[in-house]
Amino acid sequence: MRSIPVEIIATERQEHLAFMRWSQTQPMVRDLLIHIPNEYDGGIGGGHLRKRLGVRKGVSDFFLPIPKGSHHGLWMELKRKSKGKPTFEQKDWIERMQKLGYAASFCFGCDEAIDTVKKYMEICTYGKI
Repeated sequence: MRSIPVEIIATERQEHLAFMRWSQTQPMVRDLLIHIPNEYDGGIGGGHLRKRLGVRKGVSDFFLPIPKGSHHGLWMELKRKSKGKPTFEQKDWIERMQKLGYAASFCFGCDEAIDTVKKYMEICTYGKI
């Protein structure tokens, strides 16, 4: 009996870890790329405290504060390759950041996030991603 190959899809956390491993090999971004820790697995009480501390629903996972071309920096929401679905708040954040002059995008999987950073870092004053 032949078995059907099953594709194993990385979790969002695994995609984040792979992306950060790659970023540490990149001299131009390794000390500037930051992760915004919006994930929360706790209860309601902890959620209220996080809100009072300034955590905002929908804020993107990563920020690269390097101005390029007409952009002030790069915001990225990294989802898993498959089954990753942006929330309304995440879509709103991306749109708001774009209106404020940032490059901002959704990336599905580590490879797409890497490509996004590479393209962003190549921008000149008249370029776009």
